[in-house]
Amino acid sequence: MNEIEKMQNEIISSIFPSTTEMIVFSILVIFAIIILKIYLKKVEVKISKLMTSKKENKDSNELLKETKNMLLMMFKGKGFLLENINIKGNIAEYILILKTGVFVITTHKYNGNIYGTKNQFYWFCKTQKSFKFINPWIKLQEIDDELKKREIKKNHMIAAFIGNVDFKTNVPHGTIEIESLIDYIESCEHNILTDIEMTHIQNILKTSNL
Repeated sequence: MNEIEKMQNEIISSIFPSTTEMIVFSILVIFAIIILKIYLKKVEVKISKLMTSKKENKDSNELLKETKNMLLMMFKGKGFLLENINIKGNIAEYILILKTGVFVITTHKYNGNIYGTKNQFYWFCKTQKSFKFINPWIKLQEIDDELKKREIKKNHMIAAFIGNVDFKTNVPHGTIEIESLIDYIESCEHNILTDIEMTHIQNILKTSNL
């Protein structure tokens, strides 16, 4: 083989890699594509979760707004509706004062199966994963105790859940889905407060935080 042929072979080798190099290169390309697909899938999942979370928050906020409007419409002229009352650091989203009593409503945003009893400190929400949250009746009991110190005693305590929930245990009376709120309030039929008492309770709650 003369020098010219050697030079030609070297040029060809430099331009066209060997079979081994081609195999290695192909494997690296395939590996890079797999990594990229995994990364893009994770990004897609994160975006999907973010969009779902935003939608759920939007739906929850809209449902709260609808609930307030429904309370105002259903009980207009029958009592008083107060919002976001701070009672010793515990927030009652709504307090509805009617002749049938004082309805103290706290709201809780969850989706999934709910497990909990009155005496448990933690309740559990289970979907694909399980997580715990503080028993809402601890907060409600503290609110009820503070109200009674102010001689506001004829109270109906309500833990209203916003979201797609299913109660799997014997939860306390007054633990409801927020869609059932109006029916629950209307189920209390007996008048236990006078107009004067209702106005007095409103003034106590409206003029200052307890």
